[in-house]
Amino acid sequence: MTAALALINNIIEIRTDAIKVLCGVQRPEYKCAADIGQWQNILDILTTCSIITNCALVSFTSHGLYFYFPHMTSVEKVWIAIICEHVLLLFKFILDSIMTETPKEAKEAYTRRVFLREQVKQVCALLQPEEAEKYFYIDDDGEAYYGED
Repeated sequence: MTAALALINNIIEIRTDAIKVLCGVQRPEYKCAADIGQWQNILDILTTCSIITNCALVSFTSHGLYFYFPHMTSVEKVWIAIICEHVLLLFKFILDSIMTETPKEAKEAYTRRVFLREQVKQVCALLQPEEAEKYFYIDDDGEAYYGED
């Protein structure tokens, strides 16, 4: 008896899970956006935090600085971390300011696509039958004839 009830329970659970996956948990409708929105700010914050933490890790835990500066004190380590951090943040700021524009190739590709789309629309408009034209039909017997709508 218990095995039969477990089997019925499993069948019902499989079916309800299938309905839930197919109907209840679907990907939302696509919505067009101009850019990645708030994620750009999140990526900028993560980039800044990674610069700060990586500079701190390199200066405080790495022994590579002792190769270049063998008699370095802990205060000098802090200053090297701050200077390295500021140099990298300046480099990030310069790259952000340089790369704000859309590349010329992308603009040209966009204008080319718009132009081709308009040409296709014009060709499709020419292929559309006019109101006064007779249309080409096939009857139920497979015979072709011209008629009006």
